[in-house]
Amino acid sequence: KNKNIVLNVIGPVRNNNKDISSTKIRELIANGKIKNANSYLGSPYGFNAKVIRGSGRGKSLTFPTANIIPIEKKQLMPKTGVYFICGRINGLRVFGMCNFGMRPTFNENDLVMEIHFFHEEEYDFYGKEIRVEFLERIRDEKKFPSPKELINQLNIDKQLCLQLQGNY
Repeated sequence: KNKNIVLNVIGPVRNNNKDISSTKIRELIANGKIKNANSYLGSPYGFNAKVIRGSGRGKSLTFPTANIIPIEKKQLMPKTGVYFICGRINGLRVFGMCNFGMRPTFNENDLVMEIHFFHEEEYDFYGKEIRVEFLERIRDEKKFPSPKELINQLNIDKQLCLQLQGNY
């Protein structure tokens, strides 16, 4: 009061009679409830990442991917699974789908994040920094009996993501 500074105390933000807190948002992200988390955040959950070399298998499956690792060492990661995402690369906004998991169809054990971008041209992203924003979780990661069945599912996932793209 002595310095004529006005202080407005704002109560908790609520949704359906529940407080929205950073703890709740982190919990939603960790459980793959990305749409809910984004609603609470007011913008898409995402982070900056560096593109690294992968095995090159995506290209042979006709779904070339950019493998990424978060720039931040203690980055909060979403639940494993397949996501509809938006990437920001050199100012360009590009939609795509992301698999975060261990690629069980190929019996791998390392946790990886790989993104297939929906664009016509192939770009060399290696070593570049991108921003990835998670828009919706599509499904759990699962093991397919063969690469051909995985490709069939990837085509289904891509069609769903392309339909969702109109919402963003």
